[in-house]
Amino acid sequence: MDEVDKRFVEFLDRVVKEHEDAHKETRSDFVDKLLAIQSDKSALKLIIWDMFLAGTATSLSFLEWAMTELMRHPKAMKKLQEEIRSSSPQDFFVTEKEAEKMNYLQAVIKEALRLRPPAPLLVPRVLSEDVKLKGYNIPAGTQVIINAWAIQRDTTTWGIDAEEFRPERHLDSNLDFQGQDFKFIPFGSGKRICPGIGFTSALIGVTLANVVKRFNWRMDVEPQRVQHDLTEATGLVIFRKFPLIAIPSSA
Repeated sequence: MDEVDKRFVEFLDRVVKEHEDAHKETRSDFVDKLLAIQSDKSALKLIIWDMFLAGTATSLSFLEWAMTELMRHPKAMKKLQEEIRSSSPQDFFVTEKEAEKMNYLQAVIKEALRLRPPAPLLVPRVLSEDVKLKGYNIPAGTQVIINAWAIQRDTTTWGIDAEEFRPERHLDSNLDFQGQDFKFIPFGSGKRICPGIGFTSALIGVTLANVVKRFNWRMDVEPQRVQHDLTEATGLVIFRKFPLIAIPSSA
């Protein structure tokens, strides 16, 4: 672990130095913005590290739950594999641009994020002014935590099948998770929306597409009860209490 930490710190040092040496007129990304407002290099590297680790944890959570739901719903898995395998050359990895154009893949991603948001409770907010909500007076300075998990399973919004994994609900919908639709906010919304949304959404799309394309999958037969137990572990990022054991075979 110490060796991994050392190598990652060295990597962050290189990233910061490359951005310091680069010509600003030719590029301007997130690290450049941080450099412009943050003079403490140690703090800057910690911010980048936190974003990287947060994006990795949420992506792993998404992949575990998405694969769980796909294996529990073989028809959805087959439909997704058919789309991916017919849209991308057999011996090549699916690219980010290819993944963005796959309608059913995007529907599966949205449905997995809706039903199994990696971070069910959004980052706490503090009210800047007094608010009256449904008869309740909430004073300025109150810390508010938004339950995205509950919002995205609300039957008044999503229908009586809100608890079911059904990617088709997104095929004819313009609903997106970029923070504009308040009934679908796995990454939050507004100025405090998750800054890693671009990194995470690209990563989960490409990863899921290639995992599903290149292999056929089944759950471990034993113990069957544990594999179908969808109890969630506690934590800021939600994984399965009993980790998914998925067995691949050649496609």
